[in-house]
Amino acid sequence: MIDKVYELWQQERTKKEITPISISFYSALRENMKEWEKRIEEENNKLAKAILRKQYERTRYVIEDVIKIRTKKIIELVLRGREVTVNIAREELAFYDRLKKAYERYLKEIFSPEEVAFIEEDEEKERKTEFEVEYTIVRLIEDVNERITGLDGHFYGPFKKGDIAIIPKENAMGLTRHKIAEKIKI
Repeated sequence: MIDKVYELWQQERTKKEITPISISFYSALRENMKEWEKRIEEENNKLAKAILRKQYERTRYVIEDVIKIRTKKIIELVLRGREVTVNIAREELAFYDRLKKAYERYLKEIFSPEEVAFIEEDEEKERKTEFEVEYTIVRLIEDVNERITGLDGHFYGPFKKGDIAIIPKENAMGLTRHKIAEKIKI
């Protein structure tokens, strides 16, 4: 996975267009990084631990740079009114969709001042009719130190072990699959 990250980094730095990646790229990357963190934590040899930590930090820098470069390319697509024509990660596609809607609303506010008062109301109607999200109740069986972006666009967490949360069904499936949470039936 790390080789893929460095290869993607090289491609993103040299190509003008956004490089196609798997829809689950960041999910797999997060899992890989968690395993790496665990390996560092479990390493008993101080020198090996220091080397692993340094490699981890360097890779984290590369990942953050990839995200910045790809984010700029997604913003450029929105500003130019172009559609995404290649496979991109789930998180990037959600960002593209939200940014596109925000940019369209922004332009509407500028060119149609008399309608500004109705924009928030229209946006709320859009959000409700766009898609219905199913929610599930889960109990966390591990700490989740980062916020999770739900399928509904809202942020959830961080969570402590034992917390109970109502989150989108798809997010709950991911947490239960990775044994981070368990579903609760009422």
